[in-house]
Amino acid sequence: MSSLKFNQIALQDICDSIAMNYGSFFENLNHVPAQKHAQDVLSAQKVVEKLKVLQHFTGDIRGQTLLEIGSGYGVFVAVTRLDYGAYSFGLEPSSTGFSGSVAVSRRLMERCGLPPQLIIEGVGEHIPLQSDFFDLVYSTNVLEHVQNPRQVLHEAMRVLRPGGIAQIVVPNYGSFWEGHYGMLWPPYISQRYAKLLVRLAGRDPAFVDTLQLVNLCQMRRWMGELHPHVEILAWGEQLFHKRMTSGNFSAWAALGRVQRIVNLARSLGVAHAASWLLRRCDAITPIVLTFRKR
Repeated sequence: MSSLKFNQIALQDICDSIAMNYGSFFENLNHVPAQKHAQDVLSAQKVVEKLKVLQHFTGDIRGQTLLEIGSGYGVFVAVTRLDYGAYSFGLEPSSTGFSGSVAVSRRLMERCGLPPQLIIEGVGEHIPLQSDFFDLVYSTNVLEHVQNPRQVLHEAMRVLRPGGIAQIVVPNYGSFWEGHYGMLWPPYISQRYAKLLVRLAGRDPAFVDTLQLVNLCQMRRWMGELHPHVEILAWGEQLFHKRMTSGNFSAWAALGRVQRIVNLARSLGVAHAASWLLRRCDAITPIVLTFRKR
């Protein structure tokens, strides 16, 4: 994707900074090199892949107002602004998570010739923006890190305009994979036993305390509270089936390990059956919730 404007911007110093902080932290968790984590975080191709999933429901996002809840280092905001013509904003907390994410993302905005104020300090439970404003709300791998996932879903709905679409991507802890640690995971395990499992695997168990072990049953219950104000468009079952049966997904972070498992299932001729069983058991992962505000 060398034609993207974002890819023409020199970001090596920012990449090195992210590798030292975010990358090193996750290298200790999942044994994926820090530099790979940083490069993946700054990858425009990763944003392109996310947008293909989102635009299946939204169509062209040019001219649309878009809020990313949990914008991290700001790459999604920058790419959607520079290369997709969206009026994108990011919401990122400054006092939790990885120190300096707001400062680094604002630095990235300036490097891209964008106003640093596009990154707004705040948390998803209390979005400091007006109601009924955004055409689109997007969030990925954030809901498992917040204090109150249910409240974040309510806030996402609040700031959407009527007819607007939100897409929330979150790991399913009713499934068999934990992406932060990059390891197989028993579904519906409690935090107590999750910490024991992680310790037995030789990983740092403290990170488990920062996770909300969200599952698909919980998500359905929380979204049920918003009925009839929202229309559920998808939970991600079709996308999961496509990835399971084709093996066609990128090896971001520790997903190369998942690719090997999926390819083994495909070579044994059991990928379709495994996909069917996992979908029947609400064990798809990630959950890709897409809804429209009525």
